[in-house]
Amino acid sequence: MKSILIILLFCCGLFIVAGCTSGTESQPETTPPTFSTTPPTTIYPPPVNITVVELTRFYRVQGGCDYGIRLEVTNNGQNAVTNIAVRLSLRDVKTGVVRDIENLPLERIAPGERKVFTRDFEGDCTSDYGIRAEIS
Repeated sequence: MKSILIILLFCCGLFIVAGCTSGTESQPETTPPTFSTTPPTTIYPPPVNITVVELTRFYRVQGGCDYGIRLEVTNNGQNAVTNIAVRLSLRDVKTGVVRDIENLPLERIAPGERKVFTRDFEGDCTSDYGIRAEIS
């Protein structure tokens, strides 16, 4: 008799627990975010001048060639330029095929400031190369 009562209480407990856990949970009400309608003040393209000053071929002992460049980046604008990148690519002059690419991130260039960088690229010794520099 006790065992029947325990089983009966156990079954009732299962029904109560099953009833409490079934159903759908209420979802919190979300409001869509609002955005400012003020137009951005970023000037694009930025008033930055990129000049490749020098392109030099270096022969490696292991074979092949490296091409070293010296690059000048100047801010010609009246405001500081922030968070831009200069994409440099070593291209074959005859075919236009890109041999090597490098991105040069620049955090800040003050008005009138000039920065000078040097970079090395891998290339073939038998090809004529040029450098293409663009702001991205």
